[in-house]
Amino acid sequence: REIRIMEGLRSPFIVGFCGAVTIPGRLCLVTEFVPLGSLTNIFGRGVLTFIMKVLMCLDCARGLQYLHGAKMIHRDLKPDNVLVISHDISSMAVCKLSDFGSTREVGEEIARTYSKMIGTPVYMAPEEREKKKRKCNPTLFSFTHNTPPKIKTKNKKTTQVLDGKNRPTMNSDVYSFSIVTLQVFLE
Repeated sequence: REIRIMEGLRSPFIVGFCGAVTIPGRLCLVTEFVPLGSLTNIFGRGVLTFIMKVLMCLDCARGLQYLHGAKMIHRDLKPDNVLVISHDISSMAVCKLSDFGSTREVGEEIARTYSKMIGTPVYMAPEEREKKKRKCNPTLFSFTHNTPPKIKTKNKKTTQVLDGKNRPTMNSDVYSFSIVTLQVFLE
């Protein structure tokens, strides 16, 4: 499934798919090499300038825009899945999205086996997290010291992150993107 999805994705803001290799009992995906690792690896090193943070967030948004334009929902956007390819501000791209194992087409019916704990709770929209919490062990939703601070809002009006059939929408990716952006700028 992930191979089929990655074969069709061609963007400077999406990690490049090279092929797949089978090792007895395993299927391995081969992607372009990203020497700098993920955003998570960069956090805490103090190497990110304000301009670099802006470029990283823009590239992440462009990758998400490309996915959404292809009618796909990432469903697991987090710093671990944003790969840093360059620290050069003149590069065409400094970040790329990766890990499309949870990705689904918009409106796609999700089998029950896939609907259990897809995504990382900290980055899930509250509505989706509540839906998952009813199906899973609530202790899985405990937050760590890396969690961004809770933001209180006076306006209770929200955007639909779940459609009428309780499936995630593109808005759930936008929510995850906002948490990633917050973490980047708090770094």
